[in-house]
Order: sequence, then structure tokens, then C-alpha cells
Amino acid sequence: MNMVFHESFDSTRATAENQADHPNLAQAQAEAVISLLLGRTISVSQTYAFDSRSFLVLAEAVLGTYDEARREASASAAERMRAQRPFALHRFRQPSYLAACASMLANLRDKAEGEGLRLSAWQPIDYDDSARTELARVLRTADAGGGPTGGVPSLLTRHYPGLAEHWETVIRLDEYFTGPQRDAEAELPEVSLVDYLSRLAGLDDAGLGVLARGRCPVDTAIDLRDRVKAQLARHRNDAKKAFNSRAWAHDAITELTAARGTDAGADADELLRRELVRELVDTLYNAVLAYSGRAQWGYMSSVPRSDGRDELKEVNAFALALVRLRRDDEAQSEPTMSGAFSAAETLPNLPVRPLRQVFAAYWELVADDDRWPAWEASCERLDHLLHNRPASRGTGATSALRDAWAAHLDTLAGALPHVVRADRGEFLVAGRHEGHEYQQTHQLAALSARSMDDSLAAGEYLDGLRRTVVD
Repeated sequence: MNMVFHESFDSTRATAENQADHPNLAQAQAEAVISLLLGRTISVSQTYAFDSRSFLVLAEAVLGTYDEARREASASAAERMRAQRPFALHRFRQPSYLAACASMLANLRDKAEGEGLRLSAWQPIDYDDSARTELARVLRTADAGGGPTGGVPSLLTRHYPGLAEHWETVIRLDEYFTGPQRDAEAELPEVSLVDYLSRLAGLDDAGLGVLARGRCPVDTAIDLRDRVKAQLARHRNDAKKAFNSRAWAHDAITELTAARGTDAGADADELLRRELVRELVDTLYNAVLAYSGRAQWGYMSSVPRSDGRDELKEVNAFALALVRLRRDDEAQSEPTMSGAFSAAETLPNLPVRPLRQVFAAYWELVADDDRWPAWEASCERLDHLLHNRPASRGTGATSALRDAWAAHLDTLAGALPHVVRADRGEFLVAGRHEGHEYQQTHQLAALSARSMDDSLAAGEYLDGLRRTVVD
């Protein structure tokens, strides 16, 4: 099973308070379409599987279209569809999905101490202790009995009707995750968040210059290092406890914005600098999750930014370079594949469909006895070449890999001409979400600076995650 981790499910970076038409919801779905059509399974941490609004919206679309397609499928096609694993759960020290959900709800928030799990998709009940406790109880009861919960709890229908759909999706996911190879224990990461931060803190100015070259200004990299070093020094006796969570980077911004409410002269430059630290930490945190989720690839993509600030893009690239540092080679290799999410342009011969219809087309492909074999064989060849690509710096894509990529695009374009377009080595899928049209492109190379500037969000693959280590 070839798994990929998607950073766009990050429940903290993509806040639940955004409107239903926020681009991140469409981004997560568009990126997922690409991964599914490459024949991959999406690895999902227990936190994102319960508290990521982007993932819950995706899960409802994928499982809903599965139910619809299966009703029309032949017996053999339905069996093949049941064997598909569009996503897989990775639990951390929890015996089941519902138990993990209950534990997150029961980790109550404390405003005074800043402790507890901050909810995102379930944000309306973040500080409602009685609601969190009651829902945790219902989930534990259902988990112990191995059966349904009896519908949406009256607590939600009476007081939080907006969360009823999330509840129904969670119950549906519990049924899905009971299938074979869809649920596993997360792996303890060899490289933790504090390991990455410690490596950054230990770099001298010359090392930072090498790492920052072509990615972000050196003075930005130095400021990031110095701020991380200062935080590590304050917590030298309990660094692992303090920094394997990223709450400190987010709390630093909350503290400053709260102060600005009473001090109109608060330093806007200081706020930006703290936001850059948060961007760095968020990216490193997701790289750790990708490893613990047993993913062969981590697709690290920033959430759509309405302001498009270059500083955030630069720090995101710098963080990915830090993750790619090797014990024996500090020079950086180019990403194997990259992608961009943007507002849809005019794509000849490719109508823009609602994203839900694109997932329906995926299931139709799986169910088709004629199209399925060629697509499956193409996925296997492409993955074989990606897994066996030379790991040394500067090798790039081999000619065999480029040929396999081109052949896979031709296979997809032939099998799904109404959904996919292959254009000069780019893999394009367009979709409509809440009245807005978007496109996701993937290519077997790094993105150009212009592509990154023109996109709402850009992404790179961290491949060979098990080779990515720090001293």
C-alpha cells in the first residue's frame, strides 16, 4: 500500500471558522483527487481524521460517491471497490478510531492555563465542557458495543445543529476504518519536532546561508534560528515536552494580537516575525506526522493565503529544506514532484465539474472492468520507478521515470477524458466548489517561481521520508 500524507488537512492552519467556500476545502479535495488517480492511499492522523474540517468534508464526498457508485456496480466491480483504500487511519496510543475521537473530546480546554486540545472542526464546543464530556461518553459507549450510536445525539440537534453532519461523517468513518488495512498504529517518528528545531538552532550563519539560498532572505533565516534558540534555552530542562507540541508558536501570536487590542501601537513587524515562526513550526510538525503515518511521501502544501505574502512562502520553502537535510549531505535535492492549486483558467476540452462528480468518476474508473487493468498497471510501474529512484543529490527524474509519468498521464487522459487533462507533462484536474472554480496541477519537477507566485497554494513532495534524518 503506497501512502501519501496531505498537509492540507491540517486542522490548525485551516481554521474551522472560515466560510464554506474557503479555498482550503476545495484544495484538500483537489489534492486528494490527484493522489487517488495516482493509485495512492491517503494517510490520516487521528487528529485530522476527527478534527479537520477539510478531511471530514473530503471523507463525506469520497464515501458518499462510493455508496452511489456501488449501487450501480456489478458484483465483481463492487468487490473491487470494497477493496479500495482511499485513506487509512493512523492512531496514536488509542485502540480504535472512536476511542481516539473520545479522547480528544475529553482533553478539555483550560483558558487560564492554555492547556487541553483546541478543537477546530468542532470549534463551537471548544469550551463547552459538558458537551465535550457527553459526546465522548456516547462515542465510548458505541465503541464498547461495536454498534451505531443511535443517530445524531440530541445535544447536537438542539444546541449545535451545525455539527450534526460532522457527527454523521464520524460514524460513517468508523464503519469504513474497520475494513482491512484501513486502520493501524502510528509509528514513533525517528525525527521529532524538537529534533528539527534543535538542528536549526545549531546552524551557524554560514550553514544558514547555504540552507536559505534561493528560498528565503538570510536575515529571515537568522531571525528564525535565534527565536527558536531562545525558546529552547528557556525550556532546556523539558525541551521535548515543550516543543513536541506546536502550541507555543501559536500562543505567541495569540498573546500579541490580544495585546494589540489595547495597544494600537503594537509592532506589526513583530507580529509578522511570530507568524513566520509559526509557519516554520507548522511545516516541521506536519513532516513529523507524515513519518508517523507511515507515508512514503508527504505532500507538503501551504493553505491558500488571501494576502499572498512572499515571506510566508519563503519560510515554507526554508522549512522543507530543513527537513531534507541529510547526515552526509547538506546540499538540497529537488523535489521529485510538485503541484499548484489555483483559480481555474480556461482549459480547452476539460469542463469544470463539481468536485463531488470528480470523485464519482474515480469510483466509476475503479468499477470499470475494461479501464481498470491498464490504470492499475500504470500506477504500479510509476510507483516502482519512484521507489527505486537514485537517492543521491542532483539525479532528478530518470528517463524511465519521465516515460512512465508521460504514459500514466496518457492512460488517465484516455480513461477519464472528461475529468483529466495532460498537457506538456502536467497533470491537471479542475473542479467547482461552492460556486468557485479551481484547478490542481502536478508535474515531475520543481515548480517555477512564476507558478508559485500565481498559485493560491504550492506543494512539494517529501519523498524517501525514512532517509530524512538529522544529527
